[in-house]
Amino acid sequence: MNNRRYLRSAALLLAALIALAVPLLIAGCSPSGVNLGQEAPDFSLMNLEGEIVSLSDYRGSPVLINFWASWCGPCRDEMPFLQQVHDDPQWKATGLVILTVNVNESRETIINFLDENQLFMEVLIDSNQKVTELYNVRAIPESFLISRDGKLRHRVMGAFPGVEALEGALRIITEE
Repeated sequence: MNNRRYLRSAALLLAALIALAVPLLIAGCSPSGVNLGQEAPDFSLMNLEGEIVSLSDYRGSPVLINFWASWCGPCRDEMPFLQQVHDDPQWKATGLVILTVNVNESRETIINFLDENQLFMEVLIDSNQKVTELYNVRAIPESFLISRDGKLRHRVMGAFPGVEALEGALRIITEE
C-alpha cells in the first residue's frame, strides 16, 4: 500500500513538472525572461557618479551589456578589449553603447580596479544582483548584445578571447 502511495505521489509530481516545463519548451523561452529575439528586459542601476542609468535610455542605439567583477580572471583579461572598442572612433560612429555591470562589489573596489587598469567605460553597480538575476547570468563574464530596436540578438557566456572576437559579435547589432 505504501509503495502505491509513493508511486502515485511521484507520478503526480512528475506530471506537475512536465506541465510547467512543456509550455516553456514549446514557446522556446527560458524562465528567466531573457530570450533571443525578444525585447531585452529594461533595468535601472546607479553608475559610479551616483546617477541612475536605464537600459531604455539607449533605445535606438546598439548596446553591449557586460557582467563582470574585478576578482574574475577572465573578466580582467577581456576588459582591455572592451576598452579598445569603447575608444575606437569607428565603433563610436555606429552609436555603440557599452554598459559594464559590476556584480556585487563596492564602489571603492570598482574604482580602484578601473584606475589600476586605466579603464574609462560606463560602469553600473548591481550591488543586490537583481539585474544579474533578471538576465539569468550563469557565470561571469557574460555579455548580451542588444539591437537598436531593443531586441536581444546575441548572448556570449565567458570572455571574448580577443578584440577580433568582440568586434565580430558586435557586427550582429551594428550592421542591422
